[in-house]
Amino acid sequence: MTQEENQINQTKLNDIPKYPLIFQIIIGLVCALLNLALCIIQDYYPIPLFMDTVFTVTASLFGAVGGVTAAFLFHFLSMLVHSNPPSDLTWSICSLTIVLIIRLYLRKRNIKQTKLDFFDMLLLLIIIAIIISIEGAVIFTILRALVEYRETAQVRTFYLYLLRFDIPVFLSAFIPRIPVNLLDKGICVTIGLFCYKGLCKIKWIQKLEIRQQ
Repeated sequence: MTQEENQINQTKLNDIPKYPLIFQIIIGLVCALLNLALCIIQDYYPIPLFMDTVFTVTASLFGAVGGVTAAFLFHFLSMLVHSNPPSDLTWSICSLTIVLIIRLYLRKRNIKQTKLDFFDMLLLLIIIAIIISIEGAVIFTILRALVEYRETAQVRTFYLYLLRFDIPVFLSAFIPRIPVNLLDKGICVTIGLFCYKGLCKIKWIQKLEIRQQ
């Protein structure tokens, strides 16, 4: 890569707005509570989707700190609210991975968050769905072996059906997660991005943007 190309790429990176640390922490806290609210609603009106990373996507677009705060805090609060064992915190790995994927994607593409288009959303969806499905299957397989963990309701029926044909636990947990995560993360990425774009139209949030010179 030539020096001129390096300068162009650096200019693009400098155009990506960054936000103060305290603001990222606050937005991460708010997004964690919104994720928790969706989770509680699902307790009463269950649907075959996870819907636990909608606002993690939004927080991640504001910054890595915001995304990490939203991701981990949601799982911690959910564990407390539902009186789940500490082993449930291992699922935060999936949410943290989503934060990492989004931040790396923005950096690799050298693109401003509000400029993400349909192609970007589709590519992010595919990457996230595949990686999260693999991670989810690995985590479940380990938890099942260690603490006799019960498969999540969203994929439990298909998982039990595959086990009847002597398909290994990992594959039985992985295969059902693909279609569920494709739909679930498609919704989460779309809503999360639109929430971010909407918030960016607020004047006082615009004033918080920091661009490197």
